[in-house]
Amino acid sequence: MTEWSWQLTDSTFKPLGDILNFREAKLTLPLNKVNTASFNIRLDNPLAVSMISDLGYLKIYRNKVLLFYGPLITVAEVGAGDNATIQVNASGPEWIFTQRLRGRQASGIKTLGANARSAKFIEHLASANAEGETHIDYTTGPISGGSTAIYESTPYRTLAEVLDDMSNTAEGFDWDIIPQENYINGLVVSQKIGRIIIANEINVEQANAVFEWGVGRNNIASFTRTVDRTTLANRAYNFTAAGPEAAGAPTVSAENASSISTYGLQEALVTANILNTTLRQALVNENIEVRKNPRQTIVFQPSTNVAPNALTGVSPVPSVGVDYKIGDSVRVRIVQKEVIHFDAMVRVWGAEYALDENFKETQTLTLSNTS
Repeated sequence: MTEWSWQLTDSTFKPLGDILNFREAKLTLPLNKVNTASFNIRLDNPLAVSMISDLGYLKIYRNKVLLFYGPLITVAEVGAGDNATIQVNASGPEWIFTQRLRGRQASGIKTLGANARSAKFIEHLASANAEGETHIDYTTGPISGGSTAIYESTPYRTLAEVLDDMSNTAEGFDWDIIPQENYINGLVVSQKIGRIIIANEINVEQANAVFEWGVGRNNIASFTRTVDRTTLANRAYNFTAAGPEAAGAPTVSAENASSISTYGLQEALVTANILNTTLRQALVNENIEVRKNPRQTIVFQPSTNVAPNALTGVSPVPSVGVDYKIGDSVRVRIVQKEVIHFDAMVRVWGAEYALDENFKETQTLTLSNTS
């Protein structure tokens, strides 16, 4: 059985104890987005008062691997009497990106094109950290990736918006926050609880991480494979807040003739408070590249009842944080009635864990075809 530990610390990172007897627990670990966790406990739980009085931090371990470390964001007391509960939501430390502003002057934000975008964002993060601790280590990397295009944006953007602008194009980068232990041998040794990593693509092909349905390991409990055209677009436009064809800021567009021929013309307006025309063009180009075909998504639940190898003791179900990380590519094979329906390396875009009161997990992986 998988070993889980959900631990509460106070606002200074000192441990308060393991959270037991919770319900509706969920942990979500996406790439390029904020990690989240949530759970419910009874109001008479020994740690309930601490959660309400001191919005501390939540640490989550799976098989002794630290998967999550972040602040409690909301703690709600619900109901009364024996049915009273505490509903808790927590986020990774990158949540602070939504609460810190950059470009606090009329001219907004403008960066030169000499450095890669990853380095430009780290400059923004370092500046934010100098004003107030973000609890995110930006000094140990790895930090690399993104084009050297000029970045220009409107005033008073959140750090989260700046990160999205810089990363969310073909010339951008992937990013993730890796939880970091800071309580060692009874002492808080650091204020950093997460480490940011940035690369053109956070993706290592993990050939030994294999998930199979109907063949071989049979370590997939259930799956869905969806082809969806609701987000399809083969012609896209972008203009600035000044409006279409504003002086010095023309409307930019991109299209894909092959997609138009196959699916018919489908247009979209791509919104972003970016002023630099080159960056806006890259944004619409990337939108067309990603959205020119129907979106294919595979969501599956790895088995939880597959016995470990009798000789090695190793589970045939690959584990996040051990056999692969979010962003890596794993092998997925789906065989139905001896017919191969799918066999490819696919990228793991996110993992979600749901736990019941007995710590029995249901794990869901969201994948995208990469080869």
